[in-house]
Amino acid sequence: MMTSRKNAKYGIAIIGGGPTGLSALENLTIELNRQSISEFPQLVQFDSAKNFGSGQVYSLGQPSTNWLNIPERSLWIKGRQKLIHKCFTIPAFPSYHDWIGWSKETRSENDTDYFPARSHLGKYLNLRYRSIAEVLERAGILLTVNEAITEIDVVDDQFHITSNKGNSYKVDQAALAIGHQPTELSAQLKKWEVHAAQHANLSVFSEPYPVDRFISKQQQLNQATIALRGFGLAMIDVVRALSEGLGGKFKVVDPTTMTMSFKASKRMPKKIVPFSLDGLPMAPKPLNGGIDNWFQLSDNDKRYLDEYLKLKLEDAQHQESHQFLVDVMAKTVSSIYLKLGHRRSDPQLPESEIATLASSLMLNENLSHQSIVPVDISAVESMRLFVKMATGCANVSLDYCLGQVWRHCQPLLYERLSFTKLPVPVILKIIELDERMKRYSYGPPVASIQQLLALFEAKILTLNVVDDPDIEMSEKGWVFKEDGNVLTANILINTVLDAPRLSSVNSPILKSLYAQNIIKEMHEELGALTYSDGFIMDPSGSANIRLAILGRLANGSVIGIDSLDECFSDKIRAWARSAVMRYQKSIML
Repeated sequence: MMTSRKNAKYGIAIIGGGPTGLSALENLTIELNRQSISEFPQLVQFDSAKNFGSGQVYSLGQPSTNWLNIPERSLWIKGRQKLIHKCFTIPAFPSYHDWIGWSKETRSENDTDYFPARSHLGKYLNLRYRSIAEVLERAGILLTVNEAITEIDVVDDQFHITSNKGNSYKVDQAALAIGHQPTELSAQLKKWEVHAAQHANLSVFSEPYPVDRFISKQQQLNQATIALRGFGLAMIDVVRALSEGLGGKFKVVDPTTMTMSFKASKRMPKKIVPFSLDGLPMAPKPLNGGIDNWFQLSDNDKRYLDEYLKLKLEDAQHQESHQFLVDVMAKTVSSIYLKLGHRRSDPQLPESEIATLASSLMLNENLSHQSIVPVDISAVESMRLFVKMATGCANVSLDYCLGQVWRHCQPLLYERLSFTKLPVPVILKIIELDERMKRYSYGPPVASIQQLLALFEAKILTLNVVDDPDIEMSEKGWVFKEDGNVLTANILINTVLDAPRLSSVNSPILKSLYAQNIIKEMHEELGALTYSDGFIMDPSGSANIRLAILGRLANGSVIGIDSLDECFSDKIRAWARSAVMRYQKSIML
């Protein structure tokens, strides 16, 4: 069994062992075997997390209060076929649905969707990784290194990779398959950290994960008032950790709507105070597959959308705005909204006006219309309205319909809009629109919103200052003021996850690549400039640099970087094919 790869003559390094890293290893192995390469290159894969495959987002050790925002029925992770090589055999591995024993035939579309804990999916990913990695390790092909990479140097056309433990590895080509990276703290957070450091009774947590960091300090949480910066999915995980995770009990009192009551524990904080720039809550996903089917595209809708995008992107570099996307999505949404019939919030709205209204809504999130949930109503009222729509207890607003249809279109949009020749300003607008739609398309389960409402009714969660409050600092903590409401928190947790801007990433590995002028961002607001096979466009003009960036840090080149589906997409297969081709060329020299 191999123990070192430091002097490998031909090698491919995969830096990152999360879902994208797992997919990269699988596709690379499959492609090497498909090309009938008898002698595999020596491979090395790095990750600082103990359990390869799961990564940080799906880590096995996180609490069960961290939920997926994808229902179990929609986790379409395909299985891996058996791979036979002359020196080893890699067993087949089941799809996620086969692994959990899920079958469409045994489930009713009216069954309430189940959203697993993220650690449960992590277990699947870890077992899947081990099933291939252990075979390759025994065959002397793969070395897995449980270390963080801090530096990559290009020396004599090779990559010298250095870990946080001082170990160095030389490889011919490398792929960065790393997800969320640390970024420079905002001026606001830096100021708050300084303030907390000056007062022993105050605490600031600049990141929401892992939640164990603040849950472990229970003696400080008991009877505390905790402010949460952000009003999205991470905020919901943190709220659940601070309530159910500290002994509180949610009870479902109406299964048809998942309405809940809540009983607090003595270990919990006294108050939980979320706040954000707009105070807009996320809209829950439909309660079950039956309601979700209302928003599904017909085959004709899918065909029209695909052909339209292909046509427009043939002349991508001359598109002056993202209006082409707005137009086709407005047409798609209007088709589905019409089919809702009596389920529409405004059934008298003429067909000719629906597409125009949908288009205007995509261009103006503050648009006011009787068929759209107003942005100026309270967060509680908004959540209650969306829950009723998601459970089939109220007619569907146009904005809710748009968000759900957008979710069903995302796989096709992400495929067609990645690696285009669209001008950067257009790409920025497309990403901005997709991010805004995530309020609906990436929404949590109904149960999560009902938990927030139950905590509100129990007077533990307060939403009095959720919408862009004034914030002052005092010896007692942070004072929030909005519309005459005043609240003081002594613990502050940031739940806002930074966008993947390459220029603001603060990790050592990216800094080392920047210092050598090896990578280039597409734009200061975006990620790395890459070709469709993931290999970077080298700022120095060299076409031979063998570094690829897969996933989140290629934001802009790739559209849809936070989608789990993207980890197992054709984009990773394209990288594997190109990596093998480059390896074949190197051994023929």
